[in-house]
Amino acid sequence: FKLAFILGTLNILVIQSIILLFLWGLMQCVKKYRGKWYITMIALIIYGLSCYFHIMYAKTV
Repeated sequence: FKLAFILGTLNILVIQSIILLFLWGLMQCVKKYRGKWYITMIALIIYGLSCYFHIMYAKTV
């Protein structure tokens, strides 16, 4: 039981880290091309929601 929980937690951390890395790249592009700041805000809100739902889903499995 504990091993499955640890593996599930690691899986979430890896996926969220990949998403965060992608968002960091997006923010660098926004800064480089002087894009709109709201694109970054929307991306961060989506990231926060996906992280929350990912953890809630992992608790049910």
